Amino acid sequence: MSADAAASYTGTTEAGGITPLRGSTTTVSGAVSRAGPIRSAGIASALGIEITLCFVIGGGGGYFLDRKLNTHWIMYLGLFFGLGAAIKGIMRVVKAYKREVDSDGRPGGDSGGGGAGAN
Repeated sequence: MSADAAASYTGTTEAGGITPLRGSTTTVSGAVSRAGPIRSAGIASALGIEITLCFVIGGGGGYFLDRKLNTHWIMYLGLFFGLGAAIKGIMRVVKAYKREVDSDGRPGGDSGGGGAGAN
């Protein structure tokens, strides 16, 4: 096997540097990473667990207090606070996603022309 074929097979060059392989991305430091889709799946599953726990803890805490205080409305208040916590978690993830997309060099915020200096 020639040196060029070995370099393309292993993903390294003669100088010992790392060359990106198919399906991988290069990070700022130059290291090869395939964590893009895995990271996205991890964030999505963590968000789903967070939303579920917000409702379970809010509703469960309200149910517990309803039983202790012999009322019938605190569970709804707990679910309402759980909804607020879930929305806050979603907004946190959306804000982080927008920050990541903007740092990739893609245009962010304004969706198109018509602003000052458009011509």
